[in-house]
Amino acid sequence: MKIYHVEAYAKLKKYKNVIRSMNPETDVNVAMNPQVTSDNLTFLRFYLSFNACKSGFLNGCRPQIGVDRCHLSRQLGGVLLAATALDGDNNIVPIAICICEFETSASWT
Repeated sequence: MKIYHVEAYAKLKKYKNVIRSMNPETDVNVAMNPQVTSDNLTFLRFYLSFNACKSGFLNGCRPQIGVDRCHLSRQLGGVLLAATALDGDNNIVPIAICICEFETSASWT
């Protein structure tokens, strides 16, 4: 089962390139683990904030941001971080997500 996760994480760089080509002003970043020196780079972090979500927050949401985390309990572990806001109708608007190794100041930044 672990191999499928590794293969999926390996495709994140291609996914990043597709997102950037289809949504030029979207912020997306894939970080690979700098401590691994082999030919097979390993996944460290993935950050995504669609331009539509950012502009929606800036133009139609309350000026508060909610942050939350969810621990990923499968073989590879990690944490899913999310930043959200509320619009005028009390609907949740996603601003950004991040998949990272641990919840630290560096990963939130």
